[in-house]
Amino acid sequence: MQEYTKDVDPSLDINNLDQLGSKLKNLPKGWTFEAKVLTKNLSLDTARCDGWASIIRDELRCTYQCCGYDSDTSANYVP
Repeated sequence: MQEYTKDVDPSLDINNLDQLGSKLKNLPKGWTFEAKVLTKNLSLDTARCDGWASIIRDELRCTYQCCGYDSDTSANYVP
């Protein structure tokens, strides 16, 4: 997740984002929401993949950047 907003759900808070998955009802088929505590710093740099980034927003208008699939090399590691 790159950012969250309270526009759709004012109850969202930095302290309850790990519970966001139970609020998402319109994920693409086969997708799940998972909260992870990263074990090291994650660096996303689109310069590593010719300036390309895959960005998606959920129905609560939270924004995510995908990384680590197909030929995407923007991340320094895949969490």
